[in-house]
Amino acid sequence: MLHIGKARHSEHQNTYLKTPTDGENDYAAAGTMGSGRIDRLCLNCDGLSEFIDRLTCNGVPFSERKAHNSHLYQLFMREPINGIKVELNFSWEEAVQMGRVPSYTDEGENLKVSSPASK
Repeated sequence: MLHIGKARHSEHQNTYLKTPTDGENDYAAAGTMGSGRIDRLCLNCDGLSEFIDRLTCNGVPFSERKAHNSHLYQLFMREPINGIKVELNFSWEEAVQMGRVPSYTDEGENLKVSSPASK
């Protein structure tokens, strides 16, 4: 999926889509890396743990979060040539198994799952 968005739409959008390497750079400006015409490339993926290991081992900065109102866990980074943002979507359950987000009981309580590394 390719997201095409309006540059500088809102401060909320800017914060929501920011990647760790953005700093104070304005990637929405025409003619700069990651211009507002193509906002980001979005891919559905499997293997969250392997992706995180690969990105970390290769020194690729990324941010991660649970997507609002969905069962997706997301990684965001920029590709190094043109600065286009890349969004990788994983099943929220993968993140639960890794202990990166809490699971939920029928009563709505959060149950933090311990990661295998912490056992």
